[in-house]
Amino acid sequence: MKMVVGSLGFLVLVVFPLQAAEPVGIFDDHLDIGEPGIPGYVEYEEASGTYRVDAVGATIGNRRFTDEAHFAFKRISGSFAIEANPYPVEDIGRGGLMIRQSIDPDSIHISLLMTSAAASDGNSDLGSVFPTFRTAKGGGSVRDGDPYDVPGGFTANHTGPIRLERIGNSVHMYTMNDQGAWVWFQSEAAPFEEEVLAGLAATAENTNNLGLFEFTGVRIEELPLYVGRDLPTDELTKGARLTGIKLTAKARTPVETATVREVVPLGAVASNFQASAGTVTPNPDGSISWIIPNLTGEATLTYDVVLGQRMTAAWRGTFNDGVHRESFIGGESILPKTIQFTPAAEPIEIDPIFPTIIEAERGNWIRAETDFGIMADLNAAGGVVVVAMSGSAQGILEYPIHIQQAGTYYVFGRVKSYDGNSDSFHFEIDDYPAGNETSYWTVSSRKTFANEWVSDEATPRSDPRAFELDAGVHYLYLANREDSCVIDWLCVTNNRGLTITTFSESTQYFIARSIPNPRLEPGKTYSVTITRAAVSEFQPEMVVTETPPPGWTVSGQQVSGGTLTTNAQGQLVWSLTGVGGSQTLTYTVAPPSGDVKGGLFAGHYTYLGQSLPLPGDTTIAQAFTFANVNVPNPTPVKLVNGEAKIEAEDAYLVKPSAEAPDPFTIRYRPDASGELYAYAARGASAITNEELVFVFEVTEPGVYRAIGRTCTPSGSDDSFFLGMDDDIGVDLNAYRYQGTLYTDEAGNRVYDENFHIGWVTVDGDMNKSWNLTAGVHRLRIHVREDGTMLDWILITNNLDQNPADLEEPPAAVEQFMLY
Repeated sequence: MKMVVGSLGFLVLVVFPLQAAEPVGIFDDHLDIGEPGIPGYVEYEEASGTYRVDAVGATIGNRRFTDEAHFAFKRISGSFAIEANPYPVEDIGRGGLMIRQSIDPDSIHISLLMTSAAASDGNSDLGSVFPTFRTAKGGGSVRDGDPYDVPGGFTANHTGPIRLERIGNSVHMYTMNDQGAWVWFQSEAAPFEEEVLAGLAATAENTNNLGLFEFTGVRIEELPLYVGRDLPTDELTKGARLTGIKLTAKARTPVETATVREVVPLGAVASNFQASAGTVTPNPDGSISWIIPNLTGEATLTYDVVLGQRMTAAWRGTFNDGVHRESFIGGESILPKTIQFTPAAEPIEIDPIFPTIIEAERGNWIRAETDFGIMADLNAAGGVVVVAMSGSAQGILEYPIHIQQAGTYYVFGRVKSYDGNSDSFHFEIDDYPAGNETSYWTVSSRKTFANEWVSDEATPRSDPRAFELDAGVHYLYLANREDSCVIDWLCVTNNRGLTITTFSESTQYFIARSIPNPRLEPGKTYSVTITRAAVSEFQPEMVVTETPPPGWTVSGQQVSGGTLTTNAQGQLVWSLTGVGGSQTLTYTVAPPSGDVKGGLFAGHYTYLGQSLPLPGDTTIAQAFTFANVNVPNPTPVKLVNGEAKIEAEDAYLVKPSAEAPDPFTIRYRPDASGELYAYAARGASAITNEELVFVFEVTEPGVYRAIGRTCTPSGSDDSFFLGMDDDIGVDLNAYRYQGTLYTDEAGNRVYDENFHIGWVTVDGDMNKSWNLTAGVHRLRIHVREDGTMLDWILITNNLDQNPADLEEPPAAVEQFMLY
């Protein structure tokens, strides 16, 4: 516990630019956040323990992406509580407690602010307490209205002490009732680093106003337990294996029992647990329990994880010390760490059987981009949500979808609303929302996520709007109506009877394959586990057909439930019909002798008559790296008779340094040329200084084109940035290679897991060619969408050939298809 210290009398401290830190009372420093029109200051009286903080600046979090306020703060690590009794001496602005990552105006923060009567917006009286927070740097913010009444004497118009407890990434909010007891009423979370700034903040709600807040009973209390997480990367690579994820539990004072429940991202599979103390137990639902009795000092747990196919990944693990509230594990919790809108490049396929989830951050801007903001939310499976930042229908997000089968469709979303003034959007399909009662989507006023049908003002929320949609491309439009309304995802379904209250993203991730340490080593035997985890809202019945790599020895097959047989093709057939709960199939495999680069697993499962790919680990393979990295004068490939084929793994990789992560990686796949191909390891929205370069020498000047063998499994995995010599980056739209495009008989675009051969095309020029002089040239490829695959590139001046003639007949699907 830290008590107030300072000098007698009032000490007036005025903030000047670039001044050295000036401690005040228990705080290390104080300064203006942002650039308010009037500078702020702090007074501290040691005898009474009173702080007077000037309220300056435009706002803290009221429909803004930046803050303006005055802030007296202490740098503090670990878990702690801060409390104070704020009061607006002058009837201007808002003031209270703030926990902030940095002094940047757009920093993440979680605050609890008391409102003066003048700043109440007519929604409350003097003393209303407003939780206010920004959970992604530069992202949107929420200014919550009056908290709900809770037992113990708390009222909305509170004029007493307030308290924040920062435990891990959670911040728990309390007020004191009239019996002198702390009453919890709300918790929020943000991906904080371990050290944060905690203190007193005041804003005038007008950049040119000046007010005054007085704080008494100011106290900071250190709490016993902090658990933090370190992730070994800043970027997300779908399907990647992350090794050495580390949890560190720190006890300031002895903790009788520290309980940690680590929750890895949806679709991910964890393995290789190593704890310095305590016991580790993998749970049937995929979580990990780590129990540490009599913890003093520090203890660590490390493990590996294979990510799923999500665009964002959130670790939602929690911990507690048996005394304080359960809290999210602190530190790194979301990948990628820089979160942003990631518009869908192509229409999102709507499954004709299973409800299709569309993450809210995948919207395309139509207009008024400042009207929606990104937030981090650890209660969301992907960790990313979208918040309305204004109260009009001017801001619109567009979501392109492709309906495969004409019919009647319905839409619901995972949404939350903090009060009655933040409980609606506008919504429409194929037309911009009208902005009136015909397009209202009113949601329940509650502070926790719930699934709600898109309805309209004339019908109850339980009665969804019906949309008649033809087969083809359509557009969902989401517009804001009330600020601070939050959406995690939209879901499109043709099932009017779907019980949406229990539907969640986890419903889509109920089965996966895990192969611990899948690096090919001579003479080694590998264990394989397929887990059907039963989530609370879904007990799926299915048949799993597992195809081990051809030629590999399979043994030790066992199932915990259901029936297992081997068919004539050597596939393992696991029936889970009539079997509830979590079940596993385990077996071992050993590679054949000789020169083996790897093995590919090609399992799938049948659900509701539809065959779906089995997610999780798919290969056991050697570790392959590019041989030519940052070579200053690469050796060109000489064209013979005007053409040459260059394997993607033989291209030259350029990146900032040898230690920097590769933008492309080399992967094994038996149907790739030479069994190896290049894989785009991450996405990018612009040209960077990293590239895959195909260097060749022209002896016959003239017009040249390129043919590529590519795999584009989805609309978000189908393009590179591409250019020749120095033309790349001149115009991103002109030099975007979209991969090989395929359409069915109806003209609809088709994506699959197969390699296809076709002419390299760019936007605006489906017959892209280059007039090349004699000499050395470079075909340069940059990542644009992660997951795009490239087997080889052919440079040629034979413009009349048919690329399909270069393709050998494919092997049987189950021998190579990447499920």
